[in-house]
Amino acid sequence: MINKSVLLIQPQWNEIHGMFAKLAKRKFSPPLIGISYLAATLRERGYSVRLIDAEAQQLSHEEVFRIVREENPALIGMTVTTPVFPYAKAMADFLRARVDVPILGGGPHVTTTGMKGLDSCFDFGISGEGENAILHLMDELTGGRNYEKVPNLIYREAGEVRANPQGDKIQCLDTIPFPAVDLLDLSLYRIKVPRKGNQRFTAIVLTRGCPFACSYCAEPNLFGRKVRFRTAKNAADEMEYVVSRFGIRHFVFNDSTLTLRKDLIHGLCDEIINRRLDITWEGWTRADLMQRELLQHMADSGFVRVSMGVESGDMEVLKLIRKDIPLEVTRQAVEDAVSVGIKTECFAMLGLPGETRESVEKTVRFFRSLKKASYNSFSIAIPYPGTELHTMAQKNAHGLELLSEDFYHYRRYEGGAMRVNGMTPKELGHLQKVGLIKMHLTPRKIFSLLWIFGPITLTTVGFRLLFQALFKRKGKPEARAVAEA
Repeated sequence: MINKSVLLIQPQWNEIHGMFAKLAKRKFSPPLIGISYLAATLRERGYSVRLIDAEAQQLSHEEVFRIVREENPALIGMTVTTPVFPYAKAMADFLRARVDVPILGGGPHVTTTGMKGLDSCFDFGISGEGENAILHLMDELTGGRNYEKVPNLIYREAGEVRANPQGDKIQCLDTIPFPAVDLLDLSLYRIKVPRKGNQRFTAIVLTRGCPFACSYCAEPNLFGRKVRFRTAKNAADEMEYVVSRFGIRHFVFNDSTLTLRKDLIHGLCDEIINRRLDITWEGWTRADLMQRELLQHMADSGFVRVSMGVESGDMEVLKLIRKDIPLEVTRQAVEDAVSVGIKTECFAMLGLPGETRESVEKTVRFFRSLKKASYNSFSIAIPYPGTELHTMAQKNAHGLELLSEDFYHYRRYEGGAMRVNGMTPKELGHLQKVGLIKMHLTPRKIFSLLWIFGPITLTTVGFRLLFQALFKRKGKPEARAVAEA
C-alpha cells in the first residue's frame, strides 16, 4: 500500500528573542499560515497531513520524534526562516539519527540561500512558492521518483546537489484552498485585541509579492515584485468560514503592505459590512499608503490596529535603505489612524546602512515623539541572505561590516551579525535596550505595555532590561548549543 502521509513541522523558535522571549510570546505567536496552505493543497489531492507547531505546543525533539514514529509519514517537511535555521537543523539532525524518512526544508531561508540551504540533514529543499512543488514532490515520492520533474526542488543525486528551475507562480490566488487551520489546536493562539481583550485569532493573507525595493527585505525574493491579489470576496469567504466553523473573530493579515490597493481594501470592508461579520482585524502597511478616508472605512468594518515599519528616524538612513518616507508623513499617518479609533504600532531597526550613534538617538527621539502610537519595537537589523543589505555588508558599504555567516547570530534581539560604523553587536544590543526604555517612557505607552504583557511579566523583564541598560556587563558568552541532549 502506498504511503500518502505527510508530516509538516514548525520547529521551536522563540529562543531567538533572548531575554525578550516571554514578551514576544505574549505579544504575537501566530498560527502557521504558510504550511497550513501546503497542508490544504496536499489534502485536496488526497494526501493525509498532520501539522505540528512545536513552538505553540512546546514539544521537545523527543516528543516530536514520538509523533513521527506514530505517524510513519512518507515525508517530513519543515518551514525554515534564517534566524530559526539553527533550531530547525537541530531538530532535523535529531530525527535523521532515529528515523528513515525523507526530510524537506522550505520557506524563506531555503529560498534565499538556494543550494547552500540544503544542509546535510535535509534530503530536499523547496525554493519559492511551495504548493505546486510539494504536490509534484509527493507524486514522485509515491511514484516514479523522477525528481527532475519537480519545479523549485533542490535535491541530491549521485552525490551532487541539484536545483531545478522555478515553476510558474500561482497567478489566481483564489484557486488555492483555504489554509488547513483545522489541523492546529486553535486554542493555543491568542492575542490582545483593542476593546476586546485576550482573543483567539488566526492569520490570513491577501497578497503575494512586493513592488518595493527596501534593502533589508527578502520578500521580493520569495514571491516576486509583481504582486498577486486575492479578490475581496474570496478573502471574506475565508473569514466567514473561520467564524462559522471555529468561532474565531479576530484576523491578523500577514501582508507586508495591506493597503497597497485601495479599491481592494474598500471592497473587503464592504464585504465584511454587508455580510454583517462581527469580527475585528488588523495588519501591516506603509505610512504613505494610509489615507484617512480608507482608514475610516476600515475602522467601520472592524479594523482595530495597524502596524508600520518606520525603520529609522533619520532621513539619510531611510534613503540608504530605499524607504525614504518623510517623517512627517509617518507622523500624520499615526494621527489619522488614531483619530478614527485605530491603534498604531511603529517598528524600527538599528544598525542599518549609514547608522551612527547620532542617528540611533534621532530614531529614539522620533519614536518617543509619536505620543499617540500605542507600542514601539526596536530590533537589530539582520543581513538576511539574498537581500541588498547582505550584499552591502559583504562589501563593507555604508559603514557595514559582515562579521558572521553563522545564522545563530542572525537575531533581531540580543544578537546581530554586523558591525556598523564601529558599533559592535554588543554595543548595538546595549543601544537597543536603552532605546526601548526611552521610547516607551510615556504614559500612553506604559499603559499599553501593561495591557499587552501584564504587570508581572512586564515588571520582571522590565527590571532586567533596565539593569542591563544601566550597567554594561561583560558576563559569560551565551551558550551556543541548540540541539537537545
